[in-house]
Amino acid sequence: MTSGRLRVEVSAQASALVDRLVALALRGLPLMYRSDREEFAFTRAADTGGSNGDGAASIRASSAELRGSSTRYAAIVALGSQFLDADDQRRILGGRTTGEFVELLVKRLPQTRNLGDVALVCWAAAEANQSVLPPALTRLREIDDGDRPQYVVEAAWVLAALTAMRKLVDVEAALERARRRLLASQVPGSPLFPHATGAGLLPWYRSHISCYADQVYPIQALA
Repeated sequence: MTSGRLRVEVSAQASALVDRLVALALRGLPLMYRSDREEFAFTRAADTGGSNGDGAASIRASSAELRGSSTRYAAIVALGSQFLDADDQRRILGGRTTGEFVELLVKRLPQTRNLGDVALVCWAAAEANQSVLPPALTRLREIDDGDRPQYVVEAAWVLAALTAMRKLVDVEAALERARRRLLASQVPGSPLFPHATGAGLLPWYRSHISCYADQVYPIQALA
């Protein structure tokens, strides 16, 4: 497999694993789609059927309920589904193609106040429906206050979105600011990233703790 100047050799074992995971996603994602909200659920949980006699809750394996909804999960699905054929896209996205679904997400951006959600929708627009990129980028510029600390994961998504856009529109100045913000957040003397890009966002007892996602998404964006 070749991408630009980089040639990647994929083993048969790795290829088979990817095929298995894609098949798993194709089975699971339609179960996560909320047609009432035209979004994806935050989680799908087994239904508990009350006490089983010894005080513990029994679980009904045959039923599950969708809880909440997530704009960021919807955008992440769009980033992946763009690589599927149109029939599989429609099966996952409630009858829409990826481009049509991204257009729906962009139309909702004026009401979206979370920086990470907006960034992911912008990223999806840059990859899957460039016709709706201008209003998406406008909303990102409105909501990204460079003077305030942000969650590292969301700051990484901003950088990834701008990187995807740079082949389409001039975002070099914003991209460089996003890159500097992310790199400046690294823990002094350590290769690790914290949970937030600066002080003031988290309470003192949480500020020294980061998670797996805080490392993975900056690496992905900076790469």
